[in-house]
Amino acid sequence: MTKGKTIRNEVKMKKIASKIKENGFNNADFLYFKNTHKEIKKTFKDDLTSEVTLRTIIATEAYNSFSIILLYVYVFIFFSLIYLITDISEGKLFFIFSIITIAIIHFLYNIREKNSKVTTEFKLIKLYLRSYF
Repeated sequence: MTKGKTIRNEVKMKKIASKIKENGFNNADFLYFKNTHKEIKKTFKDDLTSEVTLRTIIATEAYNSFSIILLYVYVFIFFSLIYLITDISEGKLFFIFSIITIAIIHFLYNIREKNSKVTTEFKLIKLYLRSYF
């Protein structure tokens, strides 16, 4: 890793650290992140996890949580454009409700797989959005 890239990463992580403090995570949320951090440290060797901190875990979790939502936004936009271009109107409502239903099921399934809470996921998504603005 080059020195310039390392400095940019450090600045970005400091920015994320300040946003983490302001995001409203409670002790249960931090305990979840701490347990994930311990699990990663226990699974992989020390040389692989030397740069893994609680901040990087939270930033990665925020990205993963938002990527699910972003996937369904792209699907929705793509199929909406197809409906506009082809002028098909028969299945629009069914499509909208089915995409929303599948997105909610996928979101809840992801929460259950990660053993986290719904509020934690929403806070992670909020953190990801705030990290860009």
